Amino acid sequence: MTEYIYDESGLYTRVQYITEFTAEEREEFEKEVERLGITVRLQCRGHRAGCPAYKVDFTQDPPVREKQRGPHYSGQGLSGFTEQHYSVKYSIDENGRPDKMKKVTLCGVCSHDELRVGEPITQLMRQARKDMKLHAQRMVELIILLGDKFEKLQTILTLQEPTVDTAVRVFNSNIEGRMYLEAISLLGSEEWRENFKQEDGEHDDDYEIRLRNINKAMLEHVIGHLNSTMTQELISKSAYRQVSALAYAAMHKLTVSKKMPDVWLDDTTEMAVYAFLKPYHYKFKASWIDALKEAAEQEARIARIRASR
Repeated sequence: MTEYIYDESGLYTRVQYITEFTAEEREEFEKEVERLGITVRLQCRGHRAGCPAYKVDFTQDPPVREKQRGPHYSGQGLSGFTEQHYSVKYSIDENGRPDKMKKVTLCGVCSHDELRVGEPITQLMRQARKDMKLHAQRMVELIILLGDKFEKLQTILTLQEPTVDTAVRVFNSNIEGRMYLEAISLLGSEEWRENFKQEDGEHDDDYEIRLRNINKAMLEHVIGHLNSTMTQELISKSAYRQVSALAYAAMHKLTVSKKMPDVWLDDTTEMAVYAFLKPYHYKFKASWIDALKEAAEQEARIARIRASR
């Protein structure tokens, strides 16, 4: 049975076990969380719940390695995350009752072998974080348009005056390779052109040259952001290879053209990306159907591991 508990932070907490949801109820719940722009954090319940991880504490000299006993926030781990229950926090209305959903934590058991605490950050990694934030700030107009294509970003569009900091935070928290493809595609869209309308008395050619220069500068920030995420290993190598190949091909088009090219990436399907890159002799490591098959096999493997645990 689900109950509300008033906690010390002035919020009501509701614990709801995964087994209490029907498939339809959970789908609706997750849609509501995305609509509100809430990032769901994963919290492993620790050793007593079956967490296999050891904690390596680099704040001590020499570093100490011991069993991770208490609850901790974490990613999924090598074999996925065993989901057990949601911990949902609500604000309180004028009558002292639960009102709006504010925080959501998915609790369960991770499959990490090791958790590293206080590990020194290299200068390269520190610079990559700074660069990623800087490039995202320059991409804010693109990021807001991306909200139409990604539910995780739609929260930005619900704000009357979306701030740069909000857009950057949401975008950097939901990195996907496909986002970069959509961002590049948007540079040739009518929605993007609406941000830079032709001025009175401006010749058509002059307008196309101005738009081309704007897009070239924006694409430089897209590439810079992509490289920063790769340095931090926030994107897979395969996704990085394909996206960077497309980004540099787009940059080449803009560089050799005196105005905005007539042919641009009009979609982000596998065939559209292939057609865009074909003149540059880009070789795909696997065909689209092979990639889908590989992804399905990987999901099945993870499901078997979860079932065995």
